[in-house]
Amino acid sequence: MMNPNNRTKGTYLRENWEPIQHQVETFTEYLNVIPEIQMVHTGGHSNDHSIILLKQGNETMIHMADLLLTHAHRKPVWVAAVDDYPMRSIIAK
Repeated sequence: MMNPNNRTKGTYLRENWEPIQHQVETFTEYLNVIPEIQMVHTGGHSNDHSIILLKQGNETMIHMADLLLTHAHRKPVWVAAVDDYPMRSIIAK
């Protein structure tokens, strides 16, 4: 969001992210928010896209975020027109 590309620069407006930038913790691979919640960097939809793993006991739920915008996007090769890096989205799925 701090370094948007030509396609996204109209989306990440400075006045929206600057007031909260001190609250944002960046990461490159994964971030353990708490033991039960982990964010995993995938890229694809955007350069910094992440999915969320929610764990309870021996069970794990995955929130695919913008990699799975609708039920139609369950097919790995079906990507959204808004994906900045569609080939990376396919790999991430």
